[in-house]
Amino acid sequence: AVILRLCTGLEANIIAALRWEDFAGYSGADGNPHYHFIIEKQIDKTGARFESLKRLNQVRRFPVAPLLAEILLKRQAALLESRNVTEEDLSSHTIFEIKSRNGEYIKITPKKINTLCLNLVKDLGIAEDYLPLPDNKYGIQQINLNTSRGDIYKNTFRHYLRRKTDLIQGYINYLLGLNPPNVDFTSYINCEALRTQILLEESLSIVASLCMEE
Repeated sequence: AVILRLCTGLEANIIAALRWEDFAGYSGADGNPHYHFIIEKQIDKTGARFESLKRLNQVRRFPVAPLLAEILLKRQAALLESRNVTEEDLSSHTIFEIKSRNGEYIKITPKKINTLCLNLVKDLGIAEDYLPLPDNKYGIQQINLNTSRGDIYKNTFRHYLRRKTDLIQGYINYLLGLNPPNVDFTSYINCEALRTQILLEESLSIVASLCMEE
């Protein structure tokens, strides 16, 4: 869950709500297998129930970089073997689960994901309170890790999309679940078309590689 947060910038409440059925595969014109997350819901702060996303533009198909797809496929295979269940049985389970005290597997909460994220920041030796992060508009921004609750991941993801890829702002807004910068963008570009998904996947592969390296 922490790796996914790092390489995609997805919010903890969305990651916690992802089920295996939301990790969908498809074939592109290149004949190779590709994957994306079907993002339609989130989990409330307590982790008790699923909720609809608040804004329509948050509902999206988020391409999964091959590096992340490989990790998830290995995780899926390990769960199928260890639990002795079928893919159909596993499909309704959340992707990220933890073992409770009584031995049952339960879905991870957004709070737990954020805690793990902050622990990673500390383990990496990043300053406890503030981290300077370049910003295209305002220059260097000081991100307060204590108040952002680990959302430095989303800020880092946005930074890499802007600085390391050729994506226009409309594509970046789509990936971040934000409104498009103008009406014209949505009128002539369909971000859920398979060709566009593969284009976005290529850029996300660059981001995932950079995040994992650093």
